[in-house]
Amino acid sequence: MKRRMLFLLVITSLLLFGLTARLAVIQLMEGSKYRLLAENQSLTALSDLSVRGTIYDRGNRPLTNMKESFFLLIEDRKVDEDAEKLLHKMDARFIESSNDKYHVYNIADIDRTGIKALCRDYGALVMKSRNRYSENQPAMHIIGYVSQLDQLGVSGIEKDFDTVLASGQKLYSVQNDGRGYIIPGAGIHMKDDGREWGVLTTLDLNIQNRVEMVLSDSGKSGAVVVTHIPSGEILASACTPGFDPHEREKELVNKATSSTYPAGPFFPLITATAAPETDMEGLSEIVSLESFVDTAQAYGLSEEAVELLSGQAKGNLSEFVEALKTGDATFDEGQSLLTITPMQAARITRIIALDGWDSKLTVIRGTVEGIRGASFFPKIEGRQAISAESIKKIQEQAEGFRGPHWYSTFIPEEDPLYGITLYIEDDYPGESIASSMFGEIISALYP
Repeated sequence: MKRRMLFLLVITSLLLFGLTARLAVIQLMEGSKYRLLAENQSLTALSDLSVRGTIYDRGNRPLTNMKESFFLLIEDRKVDEDAEKLLHKMDARFIESSNDKYHVYNIADIDRTGIKALCRDYGALVMKSRNRYSENQPAMHIIGYVSQLDQLGVSGIEKDFDTVLASGQKLYSVQNDGRGYIIPGAGIHMKDDGREWGVLTTLDLNIQNRVEMVLSDSGKSGAVVVTHIPSGEILASACTPGFDPHEREKELVNKATSSTYPAGPFFPLITATAAPETDMEGLSEIVSLESFVDTAQAYGLSEEAVELLSGQAKGNLSEFVEALKTGDATFDEGQSLLTITPMQAARITRIIALDGWDSKLTVIRGTVEGIRGASFFPKIEGRQAISAESIKKIQEQAEGFRGPHWYSTFIPEEDPLYGITLYIEDDYPGESIASSMFGEIISALYP
């Protein structure tokens, strides 16, 4: 019996020693590891506050993440009528959140008295960050937008370069208790890789702002495209009505790239190019269907006008040709039945300016990807789409392309540098109004 007792005592002592040793190892050597795991398990990501990589203009000026602002986090159970009145007085904007335990608000300008009251009476957490989009966000239709809940790109550059922009995302989180509520005093945690991520565009912020202002002030609904003729780079692209990135009740439509309109003055251009012996004053029945189609395709009317940008329309050339074949349409009806996008019209205008030389338009210069830094995309190879002789005749007959709704030209006439294309959806504004709008845009090109 004594031997058995002694054996059990030894075994028990060894087990206690092993357990003590293991606890010591966990506490002293692995404690930080398990503490970190425990903390991570209690962290809730604030996806509605995350800031993605920046989209830049051609001068490396930010088009997104432009303005610092303040964010407030308040537990849902603490937001009462008085809190809502105070938030309304501070012009706080409610941000949709995936977490039902707290409310998130954004204020553009700090109200120290109001913030102090919210922190004292409602336990609000305050942090400074950057709004993804500003109140008057430039180039909204080209940039697109992200989903507030998961921060994934939904349209435009945000969608096309989502992987790059998401890689530069700054992630915010809070530490929660067992019920999912924020632990007081724990603060807000931020994590990122410490490097720059973003997309470099060809847009010029000054020109973009001016074009948007001119189109908005006109009170007309439509689109304007400004291009750099030698390179084919898009300097500005604007649409009206405008779009509030914080109120997305309606689907975002980029009219410059996605809406199609009757070809108008560009139709006789195609027929005159297809049959050089004719002029642009009238349409000729000697233009063969094959020649017409080949010429329209040479002007880019069967493809998207802009490289590396999704959501573009190609017009209805194939449908129009089918209608010609079946006798459902005639050449004389072409100006109203053949449709193109304003971007396609801007591309046509550039072809005329460059004596028939063509390449797709571009709006993306490159990306910035962390440790790799800036990477610029190669220039698009061009081609002689239309013979120089045919283009010279067109240039002699036309000083820009004007007609109901359309107004498109290039400047200066000798050695063209800029292309300006305007489409007005409403009743044609008239020569004086269109000229006035052009004058204001030109003043932005030659400040």
